[in-house]
Amino acid sequence: TSYALPYLGAERAAGMIRRHGPEKVLFGTDVPWAGQADGVRDVKSLGLPAEAEEAILGGNARRLLGL
Repeated sequence: TSYALPYLGAERAAGMIRRHGPEKVLFGTDVPWAGQADGVRDVKSLGLPAEAEEAILGGNARRLLGL
C-alpha cells in the first residue's frame, strides 16, 4: 500500500484489492513522506471487511514471515 492509496482513490484501490485478493496485499508506508497513521487511515477508509483489513495491516506479513 506504500503511498499508493491516496493517488489511486478509495474506489479504485478497493476494487484492485477485491479483484486480486486481500491476501496478496501488504501494508507499507513511504516514511518520511507519509506516516504510518496516514497509511492505516487510508486502508481503513476503503470499506473492506474487517478480515481483509487485518490481513493487509499485519496478518499477511506475519504469514509470509512465519511469525
